[in-house]
Amino acid sequence: MPRRLSLALAFLLSMAVAAQAGDDLPLCGTIPTSYVLARETYPKLKDAIDLVGKQPVATWWTDNNPTYISDVQTLLDTCSKNSLPVIVVYGLPQRDCGAGFSNLGKINSTEAYLEFIKDLVGRVGSRPVLYIMEPDAIGAAADGTGCAATNGYLDNMQAAVPLLTANENARLYFDVGFWMLNSAGDATKISKAVHYVGSKSREGAVKGIVLNTSNLRQTAEMLAKCSLFVEAASVNTTYKCAIDTSRNYRTPNTTTEWCNNKYAALGVPPTSQTGHSDLLDYFLWVKVPGESDGECNTTQQSADAMVGPRAGKFFEKAFSMQWDRGYFVDKKLGKPLREYDLGSDFTLPSSGLSGGAIAAIVISCLIVAAGAAYFVRRRVYPKQKTVLVEASTPQVLA
Repeated sequence: MPRRLSLALAFLLSMAVAAQAGDDLPLCGTIPTSYVLARETYPKLKDAIDLVGKQPVATWWTDNNPTYISDVQTLLDTCSKNSLPVIVVYGLPQRDCGAGFSNLGKINSTEAYLEFIKDLVGRVGSRPVLYIMEPDAIGAAADGTGCAATNGYLDNMQAAVPLLTANENARLYFDVGFWMLNSAGDATKISKAVHYVGSKSREGAVKGIVLNTSNLRQTAEMLAKCSLFVEAASVNTTYKCAIDTSRNYRTPNTTTEWCNNKYAALGVPPTSQTGHSDLLDYFLWVKVPGESDGECNTTQQSADAMVGPRAGKFFEKAFSMQWDRGYFVDKKLGKPLREYDLGSDFTLPSSGLSGGAIAAIVISCLIVAAGAAYFVRRRVYPKQKTVLVEASTPQVLA
């Protein structure tokens, strides 16, 4: 190949790579509303809350939250047009029909749901945005049985997808429920459900799936499940995955509890630099760290669940434990709070010197003090003795 042609091809390749990199918009978020009051209510947590709040945490468009409209509007006002705000859409009629912790909204029909979606897309407009659609819905409905199927989760989502993807700058991911990806057969079932829900979308708008939403399974486990899904869906798509790492930094294999799990730990912050570009587009914080999963007080919960406030409310104990067990403390980017017992699987480094080191320092100080006292006596008492002798010696008169 002539040298000039080789150079020209190399230049074009470098330009293509640069263009692709330039499309990788930075993720954007805003401080969660629940953190604003928490900073004042729990002053010991302020520094930790501030650091976590600086990360591009997802904002939820859900009528479970009375401030959801202003929350999303603040997000859109804060994020530049050259960034990628992350919005979780959570409003299906009869959502969370299995657990019942997150069904506080008033949307009870397809018509009301589509109006809910139209309100969101009207606010977003044509700017870049990353949507995560309806956590748990596909996983709950994919087998065609149970309350998720009878309540029409998949049909309602399919009707909403064209509205969300009419924006040419919208990227759409479906949460699918990682527990439904345990085998190749499961992956095929999920890929069919994803294809059905996304079949009316703008071409290329559906980017893939989100795994581990509001859960704490380790990233390596989610990678394996992502691989199953990508292989099953690869016939007609180029889907990839995103993983919610908000609470999965160190999870023992002995727990499967999802509700306010005491082993949750703040994970790797949101980024597109996943180290697995063949499978993963993003690490995301879909769940707001420290917000409750719900009361978690039913007989279905295990001993690993902590009873908390209603879903979406700030849970001080959960935040404190997630912080101490998590990424920022481990990487020495923040100081541990040390408010609660963190469990038998994990022990924080000592807050300072060990007991033995402290004892050694005390002994050393005593030795130094004793030595100093000795030298002081050596300097003071001879002078006093001389004075006394001189005062007691008879004077000889000339």
